[in-house]
Amino acid sequence: MSNTEITTIIWDLDGTITDTLELHFTAFKQALAVYDFELTREKFIESFGRNNTEGLQAYFGRELDPEFIKTVSDSKEEIYRRLCKEFVRPIPGVVEWIDYFDRKGLKQAIGSSAPKENIDVALDATNLRRYFKIAMAGADLPSKPAPDLFLKVAGELGSHPEECVVIEDAIAGVTAGNAAGMVTAGIVGTCSGEDLPADLILDDYLGSPAEFLEQVNRLKRIKFAKG
Repeated sequence: MSNTEITTIIWDLDGTITDTLELHFTAFKQALAVYDFELTREKFIESFGRNNTEGLQAYFGRELDPEFIKTVSDSKEEIYRRLCKEFVRPIPGVVEWIDYFDRKGLKQAIGSSAPKENIDVALDATNLRRYFKIAMAGADLPSKPAPDLFLKVAGELGSHPEECVVIEDAIAGVTAGNAAGMVTAGIVGTCSGEDLPADLILDDYLGSPAEFLEQVNRLKRIKFAKG
């Protein structure tokens, strides 16, 4: 597989395609305020990219009752979807990249820790659904940084991990892509480039997607030279 070029791009959604960090932060703060819990931005950022169960347990620093997790999660997601319908926007330049990859015939998919309902709201609000063969939610899978979600997406697409590049904004997501045996690209925003353990760091999507493909294919040959 090391000589095969990248055929598949697996995108995270929140913070990678859509600028939703503030929407998620606001929704969590409002949902937790009912319990007199003040969520700090630092604590939120540390767990961004994980599913709600792991995120909430990280906020509180302990195991939580499943019913409590479900109640808070349901409230948070209801608030988030309401905000998302009105305020969600694609990150500048990303639509052009997605369209370019589509015209090149690459397979594209979403692999997000968000609930499926959130993914659907965001894709419908941004009119991007048509570009993705799969939009998979990881809510019922081991949370990133475990590689399960990305491996399942690749399997559904019939793509070998070494043919895939994962584009992510969160440390947990990049780590999951690395663990899946895929090339990883980290987009700066949620985290700094220094914090993202990615094969390639993107400051933004304002550069050339063609040059990006050349870079990831070159990195793929280096990363899997022994494959």
